[in-house]
Amino acid sequence: MIPSTEWQERVADDETARFDKLAATLADLQKKRAERHPMGRALHYKSHGGVLATFAVQGDLPAWAQVGIFGQPGTFPAYVRFSSGSGSRQPDTEPDVRGIAVKLVGVPGEKIIHPDATTQDFLAILSPAVPFATPEEFVGLVSAVSGNKLLALPRLLGLFRLRLGSVLGKLKAGLDTRVDTMAGATYYSALPIRWGDYAVKYSFEPVAGPPGATIDTADGYRDDLQSHLQSRGLTFDLRIQGFVDETKTPIEDSTVEWLAADAPWVTVARLEIPAQTLSADESEGLGAFIASLVFDTWHAPEAFRPLGAMQRARNHAYRDSSITRGAAPEPDGTEPWHA
Repeated sequence: MIPSTEWQERVADDETARFDKLAATLADLQKKRAERHPMGRALHYKSHGGVLATFAVQGDLPAWAQVGIFGQPGTFPAYVRFSSGSGSRQPDTEPDVRGIAVKLVGVPGEKIIHPDATTQDFLAILSPAVPFATPEEFVGLVSAVSGNKLLALPRLLGLFRLRLGSVLGKLKAGLDTRVDTMAGATYYSALPIRWGDYAVKYSFEPVAGPPGATIDTADGYRDDLQSHLQSRGLTFDLRIQGFVDETKTPIEDSTVEWLAADAPWVTVARLEIPAQTLSADESEGLGAFIASLVFDTWHAPEAFRPLGAMQRARNHAYRDSSITRGAAPEPDGTEPWHA
């Protein structure tokens, strides 16, 4: 099935000012956390492991999917980071968003940000959609739960009003999504990006994903990843699904899941993580290097530009967060791990 090209974004006149304000709010929370913990990311603070990988584009893709690096078969080195979504380090037994971030190296062409960089990033979480209708709702919730706990409920009532029960229900369902192993979970972009003339969402689906043990310790996900990577590699297929129409596959409404029955998945590449040993911590070697990197869906050519208000707000927030923590420059493939 060939997707529709009739997708469109709806950008409000005051959007830049609004999103700058939201980004400043997250940056302020990041600085306040740094008073108690080492400076880190505003979100996805806790890493479960940073690893090396290769990303192989498949041949014989549908004509509509042959965009950018997906225009022909090819292999790229990649850095991968598994993480939890909270802005602070908390035990893995606590409900949280879990995610994977993939940075390809050696991608030619001008990029949206860091125009001369040779990187392209893909970010994904366990949920195929998010419970927040607007960026203000997302940042408002993060702010509410990060402050005085006694004031959290009144602030949430003021933010969501009659929608509070529905939003909290969806949020709880997402946070309660338990996986026994991050090595064998399916991760979703949840938000759309351009794919040439088309718009898509993507996912990383495990290929013969390994079984996992029950996560019942503070660093259980890292221990589980290490256990699997010591003896074998991990493999994920990158799949995309194309825009159909505004009802079934909306661009601006990030609360709607794009169902496979409406927008079938197409496999376009394979992510191979070879057997390796995770760094003992994130203070040295490869672990420290990957911890210093910025993973951002806006690290991409224009043909893969992120779409929708949540993505556009992310562009502002990630910039401020990266500057605040003094993130490392984009890699170029000359790092010692690729020698």
